[in-house]
Amino acid sequence: MSIAICAAIALAIATAHAAPARAQDDAAKTRDEASELAAAEDRLAELEEEFDDARSAYWERYEEADEKERQVLMEEGRPDPAQWVPRFRALADEFPGTEVAAGAPIWIASNSQDPEQSGPALDTLIADHIESPHMKTVCGMLTYRLGDGEALLQKIYDSSPDHEVKGTACYTMARNLMQQVSAARTLKDADADLKAVYESWMGADATARLSQTDPKVLAGKAEKLFELVVGVYADVPTRGATLGKAAECNLFELRHLQIGMVAPDIEGEDIDGVAFKLSDYRGKVVVLDFWGDW
Repeated sequence: MSIAICAAIALAIATAHAAPARAQDDAAKTRDEASELAAAEDRLAELEEEFDDARSAYWERYEEADEKERQVLMEEGRPDPAQWVPRFRALADEFPGTEVAAGAPIWIASNSQDPEQSGPALDTLIADHIESPHMKTVCGMLTYRLGDGEALLQKIYDSSPDHEVKGTACYTMARNLMQQVSAARTLKDADADLKAVYESWMGADATARLSQTDPKVLAGKAEKLFELVVGVYADVPTRGATLGKAAECNLFELRHLQIGMVAPDIEGEDIDGVAFKLSDYRGKVVVLDFWGDW
């Protein structure tokens, strides 16, 4: 037998013995990674629970306190999410590309009132976790973020491959625009003090922009987005209903319940059981008080 043949046989035998060992090593590595990720998920849950417990303890103290003590608690005793942010951020950095890395910035964006903390967290989510189903939660955070919420929602809508995330982004963008409509109407004749309140909420640039924006233009953009939801994303579930049903309600509000429009006719009974219609009082000042008991 030649030396070359012997060498080939020896190599084949060595390879045959090495393959099971490599498979075992790969399996062990996979188990270790899964165990490490599970431990990271536990750490994330523990951090969230720690903050929730601190907040619950605070409100218990608040309920038991007298008026003077409550004032002190409001100024000094409330748990500050900023104190937890570095730990959530460190956890995300330790496990990049995982659901833990998505969950941590979601917590930051949900709880921190500091734009310098919530802003980068949102940017991270959009840049690194656009395919995560958690992006539906992110969309909800942007409803009342009037400074940059619309632009962030547009990024999510343009980039996400997920039907439900895209629908949620589209619907939330429309709702964000409706909040801008309300702000634009208020800011149109607002004095300096009121504008200062809006600046502290959504920033000077957004306040200046909405002060000079026609609310009808914003409402028109919102209407088109609600129509898109009804046409394309009506099946997306949301809070026991669907985005289609929710958008239809929003469209009715836009088209029939705005300031200056004639109110839709309603029928009912007064406290004495006598039937009436709203149109019976046309030309008179009417106050409608809708309420419920849940």
